[in-house]
Formats: sequence, C-alpha cells, structure tokens
Amino acid sequence: MNRQAICVVSRANMEEDHFDRDLVLVDIASGTQHTLTHNRKDAGSPRWSPSGDRVAFLAAVGPAKEEKAQIFILPMSGGDAEKITDAPSGVEQFAWRPDGNDIAFVTADEAANKKEIEKHLDAFEVGDNGYLETKAALPSHIWLVAAQGGKARRLTSGSWSLPKVLPPSSPSSPLSWSPDGKFIAFTKQEDPHSGDSDQRTLQILNAESGDIRKLTKHEKFEGFGTFSPDGSQLTYWYPRDGDRANENEIFTTSASGGDGQDATRSIDRNILRAIWMPDGKSLLVGGHDGTQVSLWLQSLGGVAQ
Repeated sequence: MNRQAICVVSRANMEEDHFDRDLVLVDIASGTQHTLTHNRKDAGSPRWSPSGDRVAFLAAVGPAKEEKAQIFILPMSGGDAEKITDAPSGVEQFAWRPDGNDIAFVTADEAANKKEIEKHLDAFEVGDNGYLETKAALPSHIWLVAAQGGKARRLTSGSWSLPKVLPPSSPSSPLSWSPDGKFIAFTKQEDPHSGDSDQRTLQILNAESGDIRKLTKHEKFEGFGTFSPDGSQLTYWYPRDGDRANENEIFTTSASGGDGQDATRSIDRNILRAIWMPDGKSLLVGGHDGTQVSLWLQSLGGVAQ
C-alpha cells in the first residue's frame, strides 16, 4: 500500500524573476510534508524506484545560462542526491528499469559541427519546424545508465527522433519498460522537426540487442505506448478511424504486434490518459468532459463505468 507521495512545489521568486521548485514528500495519512531538495534548480520529474527505496529526479546543473537537466538519485534512507548522468544536451525524460538496476533516458544528439557552431558558424537549413527556431533540430535518442552512475550506453541512433518536449513539461510520449525489463516501448518520429509530429509510430526496442520492431501497421498518429502489468499487451493512442480530426481513442494490442482493438469506442470523449489496472483486465482512462476532466473505468471488451 502506498503511504507516501512526492510532488513538485513551485514558488515565485520575485527578486530573481523565476520560479523555485522543490520536491516535497507527503505522508498520505497525516498530510505531513517534508522537503527533499534544496537549491536544486528546476527540480522536477520525480520517479520512485521500483522498490521504493530511492527517488530519481531531474535538476539543472552547469554554468549559468548553460544549465542542462541531469538525473539525480536520492536515497530515501538519508543522504545527498547523486548525479548519475552527464548528457551534454541534457536529459529530456527517463524511466526506471523494473529491477531498479538501470535507468533508460532520452537526450538529444550533439551537433556534428559543434566546433564550428562555437565559432559562430551556426547557419542551418530551415526545415518543417517553428519559425522562431535559431538552431537546427537534432534527433533525440534512448540511452541506458546504471542506477549508481557510470558510463551510459546508447541504445538507439539515426536521423529519426523521439518526440521532443523539454522538462518541466511531461514527456510527449513516455518510455515504457516491459515488466521483465527486456523491452522498451517508445514513440518514433520520422525526423526531429516539430512540424512533422504527425509522423509518429510505436516501436518496441530490445534493450540488450538494440533491435527495433514496429508494433502496428499504422503509419501516423500513434503515441503513449504502455505495457500491461504482465507484459502481454500494450495500450496506445490513436485517433478514431485514423482521422486526426476525430477524438483520440485508446487502443489495446498484443505485445507481439498488430493494430489491436479500440478499447474506448463507447466513450464519446477525447481520451488523453490510460492507466492499466493491476489485474490487467481494465483501464482507468481520462479525458475532457465538457468543462471538466473525468475518469472512466474501462474493462477490456466491455462497457465503461
């Protein structure tokens, strides 16, 4: 039974014109609060380890105006948080391996002409990206690092990219480990330009061999792949009838592959969240419902409650 929760508390710093954020541990029964971090710039994205003995989080480190988000591990038994990554481009998102021994994380590649850019030779070809961009869009890929730190190992590479959303925003499509810790479900975007965000499909990565396979036959609009508790199925986002103008639905499919079934067809709402229930037979789903956000318990193959 979960007795504690961690939240991010943000306070306005009027003198320095920014927000100070801390991680706060809350005792669910009593409401007692305990601040876990102090003077950690842009602290956020807390994630309990699978055993609950540690918390991983992101915080910005580095020279002023050049800070990059890195992963820190905080032991709940006491002691200081330790930085376990040194990603030159900073960490965009991460996920604990189910055994708690490793962490998969996403970071952008470094520019091939980094030295020239430092000399202000920073011209780049304009692509399908935001018109206010001042640098070339670079692919983001998956790496693996031991929870105690050390040299990170690259798992994916190429001109394609994982979808980009920088902290403190939630990942646009989080990594999801299979329960046995052998595979990672992720969303692949054909290139890193934000204007091509429709070209997203679900992929399954073998964390040891690096082999990648496509999950469905769809060519666009997929995201948010999540393994079921037993690893036999996944949920994912896909618009009704494959039309982006329609509301978003939650699909379920076999981990071996296939388009699967529309699990939320009976809910006439734009569904934007799906969490597997522990029994693996139903989903807690949420979405916009008029002027509020509502939750439904959706059994697989049944009617929502």
